[in-house]
Amino acid sequence: MDIFNFFIPRDKTKRKEILKKIERIKKEKIINLENELTKDKLELRLRVSNIYKNFNKYLNLKMKMQNEIVNLYNDVRLNKLKWFTFINEKRSESKLVNNIKKKYGNDVKNG
Repeated sequence: MDIFNFFIPRDKTKRKEILKKIERIKKEKIINLENELTKDKLELRLRVSNIYKNFNKYLNLKMKMQNEIVNLYNDVRLNKLKWFTFINEKRSESKLVNNIKKKYGNDVKNG
């Protein structure tokens, strides 16, 4: 009796490698943004301030940070890495299906 192994080696999809790159890019930019916002503990003083100018300054910093985060998620590098992950997963899945068809034929039913 032949047993077919459904194990797909992770190194063929390069998923972990690509996810590490994505996380590294995100951490670099987000940490820089957070440091900018919290330098000199400015955030805490401005966030709870009743003075309009101080709160407005805090709000402007937060909006700048929000815009940077939106740009980060629209970054071409991240989108390419996510696309490569998707393509590699689909390629691996199709190889698995082809190996099953080759081993057991086209008339295999799930069940």
